[in-house]
Formats: sequence, structure tokens, C-alpha cells
Amino acid sequence: MDEESIENVSSKPLFDLLERAFPGKHKLGNYMENTIPLESLVAKLWLSFGVSSIITPYVSADERNVTTNILVLDQAKLGLGSKSEDYYLKNDSVHQSVRVAYAETAKKIFHLMSDDKFLNITNADDIGRNVEKIINFEIALARINTPADKRRDPTKMYNKMTISELQATGNKFNWSNFLDIFRPADYVNLVEPEYITKMNVLLSETDMDTIYDYLYWRLILNRLPILERRYSDIHYELLKKFRGQDREKDRSKYCVAYVTGEADDGHEFLGKFKFD
Repeated sequence: MDEESIENVSSKPLFDLLERAFPGKHKLGNYMENTIPLESLVAKLWLSFGVSSIITPYVSADERNVTTNILVLDQAKLGLGSKSEDYYLKNDSVHQSVRVAYAETAKKIFHLMSDDKFLNITNADDIGRNVEKIINFEIALARINTPADKRRDPTKMYNKMTISELQATGNKFNWSNFLDIFRPADYVNLVEPEYITKMNVLLSETDMDTIYDYLYWRLILNRLPILERRYSDIHYELLKKFRGQDREKDRSKYCVAYVTGEADDGHEFLGKFKFD
């Protein structure tokens, strides 16, 4: 594998990716009114980039009519992975240290981006303040997620409804915008209706800068392991602290495993990406 070329292109692939995802040229702490609508962005991040965020959508067989498929809408997938709510909510030294390291990782990445020749994203002095808002928003998402030990009753997790019934759960999130990017759907299965209601409240209480910054960060976080070493080293520093995991020495083997969904790169701990 030509790793020298990977390093030579520097961070340009990252900024090209962000431009495709955020055509309004969103910058950290500076939401642009003409950017893609929130609902469309959440759907696009999943369909085009494999990133689940404030909504986790997927398609599966309808549990009560297995001859058909149904779009399933589940609660937030957090940056620290599935079933990671304790890392955001518990205040003992172990869980707090995870939060601190996670926030420091975000700060390092945004400082690196702010110094990059391709784009100056923001005043470096503002990065700490914006990262704090991002982390606090994700903590709020963790708080409204239903804990794993309360997600064991399949009957309660099957809530088939029409699109109009879905929209009636709250008016802050426009489900028509979200569903426009999917094939036409008459019904969805809403796994956690209470989460969606609380999500609408959270969105109404949070400024758009912070929401878009969070989605911006989640896309960056998802791609850290495959970027040039200035970025990917920061990712592996975090994994080394919590899992004792070193970088894969043979990058070509890692790339094959990544594409097949077999890479043990910490993405389940830091927002796993899979090709389905």
C-alpha cells in the first residue's frame, strides 16, 4: 500500500468529505442558515456515510409480517458506541476520565483542523467552548436514551405507526424531510416513542450551532482511523488508553477488514461503521 501518498494528500480528503456532507460550508460554532435541513442531514449521514447519530435508522423484516420489510427508527447511537450511556452519565473517576479523554480528543482534532492549510474552521480560542457544548449535548442524548437493561421486551419495542402518527410525536423534527431521502414508506416501527418525544424537547432547547457541530464531529470521529497519521494517531492514542490497542501495522490488512466490517479498530467503542 502506498502510505506515502496517503500522507501527502494530508487532510484534503477529510475536508472534501465534510464539504459533501455539509454543502452549506458549516464551520464549528457557525451554523449557516442556508445549509442542509437538520432532518435531511441526519438521514444523509446514515445513508451516504454510515453514521448514525440522534436517530438510528435501519431496515429489517416486520416482526409481525416477516414477508415485508419495514423502516425501523431507534434512539441515538452515541459517539462512544452502543450501550455507552454510563460513560456520559456516571461520575465516578473511571467514567469521568473517559469523558475527559473523549473531549480532549475532539479538541485536538479541531485544533489540528484549525491550523490546516485547507481550511481555518474557527478561532482556536473558541474550540474548547464549542467542544464543551458538543459533549454536553451528547450527555443530554445519553440521558434520554433508554438503558439497555430496559430494552428487553420486544412487545414494547414494536410500535408500528403511520408517518402522520410519527409526526404527531413532536413538531421540532420534520419527519417528511427525513423520510424524503428514503424510498416511500407508509409505516415505520418506532422502537422508543418516549425517546422521540424527549428528543423533540431537547432539539427545541438546543441552539442549531451545537446540533450541527455535534453531527459535524460525529462524521469526523467516524473517519479518524483511516485518515493521515496526524489525525489517526490521535484516535489510536484514545484507544490505547482504554483498550490497550495499538494501531494495525499492516494498513492494507486493516483496510480489507474495514470494508468487510471485521476491523477491530475501536469503532464499536467510538461509533462503529459497517457496510451492510
